[in-house]
Amino acid sequence: MDGHGSHFTFELLKHCRDIGLHILLHPPHTTHILQGEDVVNFAVFKSHHQKAKQVALASKLLHGGVAQLSPADLLLCARDAWQNAFSQRNCLKAWADTGLVPFTRTVYFDLLEEEERKEKHATSLGVDLASNITLHGMLVSSMYPPVCSNPLEAEGPEARCNGAHPGGRCVKKWKPALNSAMLWDKENGVTSDAVFDIVQDTREKRDAQLQAKLAKIAERQRKRTQEARDNNELGSRVWNELISPDCERPIEKLFAPELRACLTFRSVTIPEHARKPTLRELLAAELTRYNEPELSSEEPAQSSGAGESSSAPLLLASEQSRQNQPILDDDSESDSDSSSD
Repeated sequence: MDGHGSHFTFELLKHCRDIGLHILLHPPHTTHILQGEDVVNFAVFKSHHQKAKQVALASKLLHGGVAQLSPADLLLCARDAWQNAFSQRNCLKAWADTGLVPFTRTVYFDLLEEEERKEKHATSLGVDLASNITLHGMLVSSMYPPVCSNPLEAEGPEARCNGAHPGGRCVKKWKPALNSAMLWDKENGVTSDAVFDIVQDTREKRDAQLQAKLAKIAERQRKRTQEARDNNELGSRVWNELISPDCERPIEKLFAPELRACLTFRSVTIPEHARKPTLRELLAAELTRYNEPELSSEEPAQSSGAGESSSAPLLLASEQSRQNQPILDDDSESDSDSSSD
């Protein structure tokens, strides 16, 4: 397998060890040379898939459709291309080209020959690979920098450590994550006891770090909740004291935490970096708004009383007119009777 992280997880290694399956990893950064899928299969797949997409797009245009392929169209184009790319013939060719079946060391000798050719070319140009090379003010240690199989064992500028940065700033220590470069060259593959212990230890450390992180988050949340509860209780107590008729502490005597808690209790927006004078003004305005409804509720009562006093004579006059109306009718009847007499 290649060096993807899913190829040496704790669960996979445990399952493979239980059923007696061994996993070998390719050397890092060599899948384009040693992995048959990259050498043969995917190259065939890409060309066939591209041709199938062009044919499907042309068919849509000829039938008056939109020049766009849907996910279903892409899957149909990939089906035939995948079957052609991963046929038995292509898979056997990929294994043969990478030296797996039949097993050969062809790839190793090809790489060795290429390296010798590059060294000869550099020597012919007068380049000394053992010395440092300066290119336009840039220092290059070598055309072929040394490759360390384990970053934990790296030394020199490549290894980060706690120390003074050239700019005067301290660089935080870097702990590389577990990767295939640390495991691929171990004896008996990644399913061996040595690699399994490394993966298991890494998993336990990661789980412990996760539990510690979750515990810190829970403790931080608990403190925030308790702080919010305490501030709410403080704000409620201070506000009740301020609105009580026998208030003994004016706003000027309150401390900044009490002012903030009281304003928060009343859901008043507090400006950032607000100081005590600003907090006092906000609290005074909130008290004024709180007392305004009481004043407005008293005004209708007074106006209604005045209205009753002013409308009382009118009501009496109307009642008197209604009471006098029959009297006038009786008088008119008496007058008519007298006149008739």
